[in-house]
Parts: sequence; structure tokens; C-alpha cells
Amino acid sequence: MMHLTKIFNLTAAKAKWCLPLIILAGMMTSYAPAAAQCNASFTFNVLNDSTVDFTNTSTYSGSQVYWFWSFGNGNSSNLENPSNHYSQPGQYGVNLQLIDSLNGCFDSYWDTIWVGSKNCYADFSYSINGSQVNFYNSSVTTTGSLSYEWIFGDGSSNSTAEHPVHNYNTSGTFDVILLAHRSGCADTIVKQIQIQASSCQADFHYSVNGAQVKFYDTSVYSGHVIHTWDFGDGDTSAQVNPTHTYSANGTYEVCLIIWNSSTNCWSQFCDSVTVSLPTCNADFSYAPAGANYIKFTNLSTPTNGNMHWNFGDGHTSTQHSPQHYYSIAPDTMAYVTLIVSSSHCADTIAKWINLPPPQYFIQGMIYKGLQGNNIASSLTAYLIEHDSSAGTLTFVDSMNGDSMYAFEVTPGNRYLVKAALTSADPDYTDFLPTYYDSVLFWNNAIEINVVASQTIYNHSFRLLSGTNPGGPGFVGGLISQGANKKGGPGDPLEGVQVMLLNMDDSPVAYTYSGADGKFAFDDIPLGQFQVYSEVIGKTTVPLVVDLTNDNPEVEDLEIEVGTTTVTGIFDKANVSLPLALEIFPNPANGLVNILHNSKESGDVTIRVMNHLGQEVMRTNEQAAAGQKNLWKLNLDEMPAGLYLVEVMKTTNSNTAVNVSKLMIK
Repeated sequence: MMHLTKIFNLTAAKAKWCLPLIILAGMMTSYAPAAAQCNASFTFNVLNDSTVDFTNTSTYSGSQVYWFWSFGNGNSSNLENPSNHYSQPGQYGVNLQLIDSLNGCFDSYWDTIWVGSKNCYADFSYSINGSQVNFYNSSVTTTGSLSYEWIFGDGSSNSTAEHPVHNYNTSGTFDVILLAHRSGCADTIVKQIQIQASSCQADFHYSVNGAQVKFYDTSVYSGHVIHTWDFGDGDTSAQVNPTHTYSANGTYEVCLIIWNSSTNCWSQFCDSVTVSLPTCNADFSYAPAGANYIKFTNLSTPTNGNMHWNFGDGHTSTQHSPQHYYSIAPDTMAYVTLIVSSSHCADTIAKWINLPPPQYFIQGMIYKGLQGNNIASSLTAYLIEHDSSAGTLTFVDSMNGDSMYAFEVTPGNRYLVKAALTSADPDYTDFLPTYYDSVLFWNNAIEINVVASQTIYNHSFRLLSGTNPGGPGFVGGLISQGANKKGGPGDPLEGVQVMLLNMDDSPVAYTYSGADGKFAFDDIPLGQFQVYSEVIGKTTVPLVVDLTNDNPEVEDLEIEVGTTTVTGIFDKANVSLPLALEIFPNPANGLVNILHNSKESGDVTIRVMNHLGQEVMRTNEQAAAGQKNLWKLNLDEMPAGLYLVEVMKTTNSNTAVNVSKLMIK
């Protein structure tokens, strides 16, 4: 057994091996020559276009030397100086191996020879894929570089590419010519290729949506084919029309191969696909939306991304553009964070936002009638501020609406709300202007006390209806200013609300005084009615009219609006004042008003008694003749409970006593 250790010679195409072991008489003995030297080399002489003589020029020191030649065309020899016949012109690699067995030396030498008279040779191979042919140029030259010209045999334009790809439009046999040339040398080769009528041709289209690409197979084939997709990013698919999602931006070469196993037809088509993934950019704006609400407007991209809001007060949202209520103290700041994310990106933005001062609202629905859900279709609502310290009522705002009212108000104030239908509502004449909570008179209205701890006050209420069965009666008159009004006595007042009430205060009809101060009620039934002029903040003494068959009409009623009262002149036979004692508000807390009619002047004693009949308050007043007198009692020190109020009037002719209940809360 011989082991060879390679020693490289620095000359081109040479290598040496030393023989550390030799076999003697069947034994393996170690042998290490002192300086074994051998050099393989040869020269050659091309005798004609096909025969080459080789001359061995190797050097060696031993007497037992072996030669092994390989001529590059499949032939070999172990002669020292052989000859070889080449059947084809061209370039060949020749190898000589030298073995000096006694000295344990091996050497090998390579050289390239040219056979034939030419110094350049044209050659190519090819592969057919349906109607597409890939050509592989294998032409060679001894020196310099070659240029090429391809003629494909189908009448198409020539190509100068080194390795062209050509598509044939028809089937058939074609002579393909390759001309390889350089300065001083040219060679041509012709080969026939056979193009079969293709039964399959791969093709596809695609659409890009961000990172997702939808592929549509538009290949031409018959029968069943196998689809193999290569998406260019390492992923593949065997689906006919696959959808692929890329994980990074870039341009990918996508290839589709179809193969029909029954016809052994296969075809490949490749195309470039560019993917641009969306980027995330978080941003938002905000604005007050009333009563501690902030409306956030999302300005982020992509708009269809996932949104996560943190409002800085422990609350979150996943809405796109939420509205948020802050219960923390106003005039402070909140740290709001928005995270926008998609399958490929995410971004975050955080902003300090200023919380505006809180807004306070009184609002509600207006219904027609005490029952049901018949809402108003056109209304005017009024906001009235009550200054309890000054004892004044002031109109501060009004609004027109359909079924709902809303007023912005100020904490620390008390308000009344009044609503009336407009002529645009089909039931305009059937429902009277009404105060919250569904009362006709301002002095019975429920105050709404606005405090800083509550911002929204929902107070819906119902308009009271008037019931007028009709009849031959008529009531009319004039509303004018009292003597202490700026316009002077007798000036007509426009727009004063006048109500016609039954004696139990249930409404029959209402109207407003015209520009001339006049008002009228037509087609009303016979009977006793109160004519009540409602003026905010003023005490009204209604007139009582008695319509009979003998006297069905009352004309020219005179009603004066003074500084604190609204009174009428009742010198007509069928006109008088009501005799009832009125106490308001009731229940009361603080000031209470005492209204009392008097046809004659006289002294009045007012007593308040508790549930045991004990007198707890007494005051003396004076009653004026022909009007309803108003007196105020301060009950701040009174404990809560039920009391009796006695009004005793003494005149020249007699003494009259009226008693009414009072609840102090």
C-alpha cells in the first residue's frame, strides 16, 4: 500500500508527492530518501489538424520510472513519448504523471493544446421550456475575447447576447446559427431545435395592498396541472390563486411553475413584485365638547389601525375618535396617550391637554299633555333667573327648538324654565305656556338650584292643555302700564300673556295682548272664569267674570301692570275679585308671601300658629281697597312642620277671618 504526500511545485500546473513507505518482499518498511527529485514536463507538436506528437522532457534520478498520459479526449498512454489522434478540432487539456518508485518521487504536469487550423471555435447547448428556449454559449478562443451573433431561424431579430433566451411564436423545426468571431478568427455552428405545440403556458397577474399581495393565475393549459409558486422571500405555495403577506419592504422576484404530469408539459413565468408596507404615525387634536367633555379627533395613519387611548384619569378607549368626560377638577391638565398599531407598525404620541372650565346646562324634553309621549314639534323656551336676596326674577335667555330645550347656566344661581308652543306646532292653541314642573304660574314654578358639583340638569316637563268646550261667551280687554311705569299710565303693553281659568285654576284658553294692548277670548262657554295676566316677578290679582244668558259678554276689561302687582278694575256688574287667601311658596323655607283680597281698606292682623294652636308669630298690616294685597313673612327661624296662617281684617262694617295651612320645610 502506497501513501502519497503532496509537495507543490511553484511552476504552473505541477505538483509533487513523496513516498514515505515502500513495500519490500511483502513487508511494509519505512523509507525516507535524502533528497528525491523529479520533474514532469513535456512538449508537443501538432503534425496536422488531427495528430499530435508528445515529447517527454521530464527529469528524474531513478532507474525505475513509470509514465501515465491523459490526452483530454478519453485516450491515454504509458509510453514515454506517445502520439495521439484527435477526431475533432478544439482545445484539450493533456496531463502527464511521473512516478520514480525507487526514489519515492511523484510529479504531474498539465498543458493545454489546440488541435486544428482555427484558433476559435463556436459551440452551444440549449434547453426548451414550452415555446421558450434558453441558449448556453460554450464557444472558446485561444486569445482575446469573442463577440457573438445568434440567428434563431424564425425570422425574428438577431441577438448579440452571450446566453440569450428566445420565445418562438409557432411550433416547428428551426435552424439556429451561432457566429463566434474576433479579430483574425471566426467560426460558425448550426443546430436544429424542435419546438412542439405548447399545451401549457405559465402566466399570472397580481394586486398589492400594503404588505399583502393577491396573485391571480392567468396561465393557459388543458387538463390538470400542478402549481408551484415561489414568492421570492423563501415562502412557497401550491395554491392556484394564493395570497401572500410580506414581512419587509422590497422588490421580490415571484415565479410560477405549472406542470401537467399527463402531457409532461411544464412552463415557468416570473415577474417582479414591489411591496411598500404602511408606516404608523400617531397624532390627534382635541376640543371642548361641553360640561367637562373633550372631543378627540384622531389624525393618525393608517386610519384603519388599532387605536388605544389613555385619557390620563384611569380611563381608556379603543374608539377611533372618542369623546371623554373628565370628572377631575377643571382648569387642570391631563396627560393623554394614543397608541396606533397595525400588523406591521406601531407609534405612540402623548400630549398634556388643558381641561377647560366646566359648563353647566339645564336641558330637557317638552311634552304636550300630562300623559303620553306627544312631544312638541316647535317651541320657545325661556330661562328666568331668580335672585333670592334681591327678590327679583329676570329673563336671561330664550331659545327656539323642536322637542328639546337647553340653556347654559352659572353655578350658584337659581332658575325657572318656561316653555310655550309656537304657531308652527299644530297644537299651538291647545296647550298653554307652562313652567317647570308643569305649572301655570311663576310663583308655583319649581326653582332649579345650580351647584358646582353637578354640571348637567335634566328637567323635562309637560305643557298643560286648555279645555274650551265652546259657547256664546266673550271676554276682552286692555293691558296697560301702571302709573309708575316709564311709559306713563295708560300706555298699552304688547305680548302680555293672559289666561282664562276656571275657578279651580284649571286652564280654558290663553292669548297674548296685541300691539294695541288688547286681548280677547271668543266662543267660550257661559260660567264663572278668572282672567289671569301672567307677568314674571309680579303678583297677579285675577279678575273674576260671570258670563250668563242675560250677560254673556264682558268687554273693556282694564288690567294694569304695576311695579310689583298686576291688578284689574272690577267696577262692572259681572266683574269681581276672588276671595281666596293665597300663600306661596307652600311648602316654604325663608320668605313666604300672603295674598289677600279686599274690597275695602282696613287693619289686618296676621297670626301664625303651630300644630298645638300656639301663636308663634303676629304682625299688623294695612289692606288697600279694590285689590289683592301682598305681605311677606320671614320664616327663617321657624322649625319645620305644619302651621296655620290666620288673616283677620277689620273694617268699619265688620271683621273677616281667613285661615290657610302652611308647611315649613
